[in-house]
Amino acid sequence: MYYNYFITTIIILSFCSFSSSVKSEHIEGKYILIEGKSAYDSFNFKGKSTVIIGSLGMEFVTSYVKDEEYLRIESEPSNLLLKVQSKDTIIGEGFASGIYIKEYLWKQDQALRQKTHQSEPIETKQTAALSIKNKKREEEHCKKEPVINNRIAGAFGIGGTESNSQENIDHVTGNQGSPFGNSDHETNENVGGYGSLNLNGRSIRAGGLPRPAYTILKEGKIIINITVDPKGNVIFAEIGRGTNIDNASMRKSALDAAKRAKFNSISGANNQSGTITYVYKLK
Repeated sequence: MYYNYFITTIIILSFCSFSSSVKSEHIEGKYILIEGKSAYDSFNFKGKSTVIIGSLGMEFVTSYVKDEEYLRIESEPSNLLLKVQSKDTIIGEGFASGIYIKEYLWKQDQALRQKTHQSEPIETKQTAALSIKNKKREEEHCKKEPVINNRIAGAFGIGGTESNSQENIDHVTGNQGSPFGNSDHETNENVGGYGSLNLNGRSIRAGGLPRPAYTILKEGKIIINITVDPKGNVIFAEIGRGTNIDNASMRKSALDAAKRAKFNSISGANNQSGTITYVYKLK
């Protein structure tokens, strides 16, 4: 973008500086091709009639004649015609078709290009620095994670570990295998270390009540309404009344855990409805 702006500026200044004084001005110095399809890379004017032409890495000397704003250069198979746009710019025609500028301007252009390219490694260094910063953040998070885990350990009601919680669930007694489905009999509440269930005396299978993920430091309880078939599978689960945690992630985690629960099987064909309550409490 800077390069195009640089070239455009040169051309505009060239047109603006064109005047009758150019017609009689002596041409001196080296002009470099910056744009066009010319077969010649440069023209280096020496004295009043000598020019050194550069092409494909080679140079050869010939003569030229200045006719007002035009330069006619002797060449084979035919002469070349250049128009003097300003003291810094000449325009070639035919085999020399293109824009030529003074060598010092060409060097400025090269320096600008080099500066533009050098800015790319700077961006790379900035990206690398950002990567290192992010890595440090991850390391700090890893250091804090055990502290967070200690705070949420035993967050589900009584008991500090999952194994203790499962043990509490496993040793609960009740009306095992009630065949009455949704009966009018008083229900028994089985209390566990990280949650409680209420399902007309049905018991949880070995492994205990599934434990939901608890990565958000928030206290409260989530009540899940469940429907269990005679085989002990949870066939329906929804958030129940009394839930005071509105975090969507925690609710989903509790629902997923409740759906994984497995109860003892019973005889009969009726489904049973009950609840699972997860209590979240920080140390």
